[in-house]
Parts: sequence; C-alpha cells; structure tokens
Amino acid sequence: GSSEVCSSDVQVVAAKGKSDEAVLPLLENRPQIDGTGTAYVCRRFVCEAPVTDPAELAAKLNQR
Repeated sequence: GSSEVCSSDVQVVAAKGKSDEAVLPLLENRPQIDGTGTAYVCRRFVCEAPVTDPAELAAKLNQR
C-alpha cells in the first residue's frame, strides 16, 4: 500500500547495526527495548515515550 506524508513530517527508520552504537546521531540515547522493534515518535522537538506495540505506534502516528 501507499502512505501519505505531509511535507512538514519527517520519518526516520533505522535498523540496528552490528554494534550497539546508534546508526544515526538522531537515535543516540534512544535504545531498543527488550530486544524488540522500538519506535520513538517525536513532534516539535519532543519525543514521546518509546513504543513496541504496532497498534500503539499506529495510534500515535495518526494523532495530529
């Protein structure tokens, strides 16, 4: 499927590298939780608590 992204939205997706170092400086101090996929949703320079549940992530991304 396709997704729409407003021009003011920025999405960053990164996979864990071979080391524990952050793949991108933006992801420093934003660790993976319990070895599972972890999402950090940030708006206006403030990040919410990380989520690991896909449904919870979808709900956060649908908030405006």
